[in-house]
Amino acid sequence: MSGGDGAQPRPGGRVLTGLADRPCRPCRGGEPPLSPEEAEALLGALDTGWEVVGGRLVRTFPFPDFRGALDLAVAIGEAADAADHHPDLHVAWGSLGVT
Repeated sequence: MSGGDGAQPRPGGRVLTGLADRPCRPCRGGEPPLSPEEAEALLGALDTGWEVVGGRLVRTFPFPDFRGALDLAVAIGEAADAADHHPDLHVAWGSLGVT
C-alpha cells in the first residue's frame, strides 16, 4: 500500500482507497475486474467473514430466524439501491447470503 490512506496503485494509474471511504461506482463496461491478488488484498478492509469466490466478494450472515435475515436484506437493498449498486442477496431461514 502506498500512503497513509490505504490507497493502492492499480494498472493504468488508478488508485484503490479504503473500501468504506469510497462510494460504489456502477460498472458500465470497459472497466477491468480486480485481479485475484487485488481482491485478496482488499479483504483486509472488510469485516471478517468475507471471501473471494469466483472473483466476487461473498459472505453469509447467520441468524437465529428468518426475520433477522429478511430485515438485513431489506437494509442492504435500500442502501445498495441508493448507491446504484445491486448485490445478489439470498434470504433463507437462518441466513443471508450476499454476493
